[in-house]
Amino acid sequence: MIEIKGLQNLVKYSYHPPGDKSISHRVAILGALSNDWLNITNFSQGKDCFTTISCLQEIGIPIEVDGTTVKIYPWKKLKNKVNLDCGNSGTTARLLPSILGGLNIEGVLFGDSSLSQRPMERVITPLKKLGGILEGTDGKLPIKVERGWRLRGEKLELQIPSAQIKSAILLAGLFASNPVIVKESKVTRNHTEIMLKEFGINLEVKEREITIYPGKLVSPREYHVVGDFSSAAYFIALGLLSKEEIIEIRDVGLNPTRTAFLEVITKMGAKIQIINEKVIHGEKMGDIKVFPSTLKGIEVSEDLIPNIIDELPLLGVLASFAQGTTKVVKAGELRVKESDRIKGTVENLKKFGVNIMELEDGFIVQGGNKLRGREIYCHKDHRIVMAMTVAALFSEGNTKILDSQWVNISNAPFFKEIKKIAPNSIIDLSVRD
Repeated sequence: MIEIKGLQNLVKYSYHPPGDKSISHRVAILGALSNDWLNITNFSQGKDCFTTISCLQEIGIPIEVDGTTVKIYPWKKLKNKVNLDCGNSGTTARLLPSILGGLNIEGVLFGDSSLSQRPMERVITPLKKLGGILEGTDGKLPIKVERGWRLRGEKLELQIPSAQIKSAILLAGLFASNPVIVKESKVTRNHTEIMLKEFGINLEVKEREITIYPGKLVSPREYHVVGDFSSAAYFIALGLLSKEEIIEIRDVGLNPTRTAFLEVITKMGAKIQIINEKVIHGEKMGDIKVFPSTLKGIEVSEDLIPNIIDELPLLGVLASFAQGTTKVVKAGELRVKESDRIKGTVENLKKFGVNIMELEDGFIVQGGNKLRGREIYCHKDHRIVMAMTVAALFSEGNTKILDSQWVNISNAPFFKEIKKIAPNSIIDLSVRD
């Protein structure tokens, strides 16, 4: 449990976000499949990414972890049968069936109570169309993967915009007899496509159509993970809402399929500057200077929703302080994340005193609110915990976040970093329990 004292003085700070969570999952998986050594630096410290590492180790992949450095070694023999605990990680549960099938390993994937409620048929169905042999449990976990996959080349059209579904298909395509084509209805984050090329795979991208040719992965030997943009977004928000210039974000990933949040907040009137841009392992990165800004409400474009899905609870917080109305629709996917993020965001912002209305697929916020600290519960969702921390820092009085520990899922150092910006604001009550 964390208590936050609102409206405290914030200090100037350069924030180096932890390694990108999505990229860390994927580079660990591709490194394991390459059956060669790979040294990964700036690996995410999120619990979900270590879940993926643990599952790969259970399969038989030799992996050593030393802080933010992960070393993967060639494997000699893999297990024939495994039970994999995916914890709270949807990425782990949705990507590893392709790996088990491709490596001819029988396995059962299961997770915690939250993950066990998330939809898995969206991955199971396309893998079956490719020739995968697997079954879920009423469309959810546990998933049972059989041996003997005979994957074939197919063209699959995705009805649900999801980087996880796309990635599961592309990973299966590595083991197919012929090229596999994935056609997206909307563009989603493309870390998997970029990384597959870095590992020597022949892959073509034409608009929203991706073709992967079966092939052997070649390890780049060294891989540095760029800073996580989703983690940086909360600190960008702090800089926008502050009275003075306090925040500069360093070495953050700027992949265009991840930074729709910047496009949205710029339309709201955010003043930001991107400097020192470069490309590493095919991923754009750079620094972001953030300036205090007067924000105005907007209607978020439907096309941007898939690439701002993780930042939508935070957007609800920013909209609370903006002038005018902000409307988010066509974001029903928020209902089936780690929690029902529409419900959780609306419920908690109402407690703060925000004029917000819940929609079936989004929310409407009337801005210009004066927030007051409250005791809140974030439904064990790391994104809501971080978003409500931003709200609490700019609220009158104190706020208690009862389930603050869930921030460890993606950004374990989060409150440590917040204390550097707001040194008198954060009190860790959990140490008193």
